[in-house]
Amino acid sequence: MVKSYILRNLSGLFFSIFFTLFIITSIIFFIQIASMTSVVKVSFLELIQLYLFVLPNILFFTIPITFFASGVISLTKLSFDTELIVLFSLGFTPKKIIKILYSLAFLISFILLITSLGLIPLTKQLNKNFIQSKKATASLNIKATEFGQKFGDWLIFIEKNIDDKFSNVVLYSNKGSLMEESEANKENFILSKSAKINNIDGKFSFSLLDGVGFFIEENENINQINFEEMKINDTSEFETIEYLDIPEYWLESLHNKKRAKYLSLYILISIFPILSIYLILAFGVLNPRYDKNHSYFYVMISTVIYYVLIYNGASKIPFFSILLIPLIWIIGSYFIYKKRVRRF
Repeated sequence: MVKSYILRNLSGLFFSIFFTLFIITSIIFFIQIASMTSVVKVSFLELIQLYLFVLPNILFFTIPITFFASGVISLTKLSFDTELIVLFSLGFTPKKIIKILYSLAFLISFILLITSLGLIPLTKQLNKNFIQSKKATASLNIKATEFGQKFGDWLIFIEKNIDDKFSNVVLYSNKGSLMEESEANKENFILSKSAKINNIDGKFSFSLLDGVGFFIEENENINQINFEEMKINDTSEFETIEYLDIPEYWLESLHNKKRAKYLSLYILISIFPILSIYLILAFGVLNPRYDKNHSYFYVMISTVIYYVLIYNGASKIPFFSILLIPLIWIIGSYFIYKKRVRRF
């Protein structure tokens, strides 16, 4: 009965805080996603798809903070409503509250570990591959009468585009040489009456028909050739992400410092609900006659200290921090709990 009452109070605050943080975090991630539209063109459905790729990250970063904040604030509310005093006078002890919170914290931490170590690596790889494929497609998304478009190393302008058949095409490049007899070309300038794009096994090329090319050398000599057909390959290189299964992905942390850092961060953030139990009671169980309500301040300061601690630890001693930081945090939390709650 008491357990369900405490959990009911906790859940009400949990969801109200969660939705607030979820919306704020979603807006931040949406801004990051929208910034990619300046590089590649995406439809509304593709925008939703990109958001689904980052959804596990949003949930992962909001749930631990939400649990800690809702735990402290809900117990503070019960304290100042004198409901905890009534429970304690009837023989209910802080240890029983710890047991109630621990069962919930273990469940949340287990879900967070699955999300961070399993789901996030998968969606991160899918997201990178999606962006790379969109960049490759965007490089061939050539529109009529628009300046500044590129095909590989070439700037390109076309007058008309009808079903991917182009007319009156102009290409310009100041890189490399197209003439075998000269490797010192400074600029290349090509005019073509018509052109089309070819896609052979994922390799794109531009077929120019019935045109003329001008090649200006460093000594300012101009060479001209007339051609019936010329093919120009897209020299843009887009890295294809090789999918790794979950064990392979994290085994790279043994020789990849960045991967080791994220492994440490993900584990330490995932177990934050378990590590924060004693702090929840230390800051939430109060005497309404003598104590003042500083719960929001305590939540903010504790969260900042923990995240700064784990970020620095993961950056400098990633594997050692997985053991050291929880030990320090548990001992410090229990000491505060003993001084503020247990001894009374």
